[in-house]
Amino acid sequence: GGMFNYESNPSVTNCNFEGNIAANGGGGGMSNRMSSPDLIECEFNQNDAELGGGMYNYDGSSPVLETCIFTSNSASALGGGIYNRFFSEPSLLACYFEGNTAVHGGGGMFSSSLSNTTIMGCDFINNSATAEGSIGGGIGNSNSSPTLTNCTLTDNTASDDGGGLYCTVGSQVILANCT
Repeated sequence: GGMFNYESNPSVTNCNFEGNIAANGGGGGMSNRMSSPDLIECEFNQNDAELGGGMYNYDGSSPVLETCIFTSNSASALGGGIYNRFFSEPSLLACYFEGNTAVHGGGGMFSSSLSNTTIMGCDFINNSATAEGSIGGGIGNSNSSPTLTNCTLTDNTASDDGGGLYCTVGSQVILANCT
């Protein structure tokens, strides 16, 4: 959609990714494959993709996001804000997710296939997983183990399980000082 990183580690500061589309793939705003970019104060707004409306991280990508904002992004499958897949381990500090949607799971964020996220001081507000049987309105995990510290999950919805947080199949979540 907006930016594709392959085996690269760019630094991106104060940038807006808005209204981008990845029609048949992942990462409407940004897609990272075997890449670990540093993003500071970036905004992802109204981007659309099948996987990861705002951002798609896969094949061992470990981006670092600091004070980034994800609003009104959408995914026709998983991860409205962000989708992490295949050993990707992003770190998020003081990021904000609001009004993101995914049809099947992870309105705010979805992680699968041993993608363990570190999430500190982040807010997940009013994100949703919309289809019948969908999971994880705020955050969804399948065979991935997130660590959340000082985070809030508020008014997120899923049509089936885990309005705020959903973990399944080998996921081991660590929560500390979360609301």
